[in-house]
Amino acid sequence: MEAELKELQDFRAQAKTARVKRLLANEICAVKALIAQQKEGQAPSPTTTSAPPPTQTVTSEPKPAQPKQQPQQPPAATPVAVSAVASNKRAVAQTISTYGWDQSAISAKVYFAIKNAGCELKSEYCQLECTPKTCIVHIDIPNPEKAYMLSLGPLGGEILPNDCAVKAKPDGSVTVTLKKAKKGNSWQELVSKAPKKTPKFEKDEDPSAGLMKMVQGLYEDGDDEMKRTISKAFYESRQGKTPDIGAI
Repeated sequence: MEAELKELQDFRAQAKTARVKRLLANEICAVKALIAQQKEGQAPSPTTTSAPPPTQTVTSEPKPAQPKQQPQQPPAATPVAVSAVASNKRAVAQTISTYGWDQSAISAKVYFAIKNAGCELKSEYCQLECTPKTCIVHIDIPNPEKAYMLSLGPLGGEILPNDCAVKAKPDGSVTVTLKKAKKGNSWQELVSKAPKKTPKFEKDEDPSAGLMKMVQGLYEDGDDEMKRTISKAFYESRQGKTPDIGAI
């Protein structure tokens, strides 16, 4: 019993999550109670006939005590950490839009910072989702539950997805290392800009139809702000208001 108590106390000292610590604390209290009962049963008594009953009671307890040793097994702590991260993935991720970068002959590095995370940032909270021309950084913080995402692509050159890495520091700074597929290849930019499409008008085409095609092209190629502006202009036009075309 004393060995079991010490082992449970060692596991509690190594536990990281509050839930596991609480479970182990309950088991420690239960084992201490059993030890106390066992000591009371072994104490000398006035009569020799009254000693066996407490001894029999103590020996009958180990059967229910054996299942209580389950928290000692290392896999028991794994579902706690995994479930915490999994539940956080359901949170809406905040998009990271501010970052810096530099490059060497073998890799390109991206730098950004997570502010007001509410805890010390760890590399284990970060995951990479890479293809030869894109990279998405997912950051899922279990406590407090927050999520962040940085999407890069198309990249200025091809990368080796399996050789890329991400590292986070407690102060919130994050470094993403993108391993270049071709050593010595210098990227002109981290993210390649899509070429702008020039609208084409047919000779006999209705001018209003051509204008609609141009606006549609601006909507498809524009950023979120451009799309909101165009949608607002169309909404106001349908409501009989004069849209602010200059904002497009």
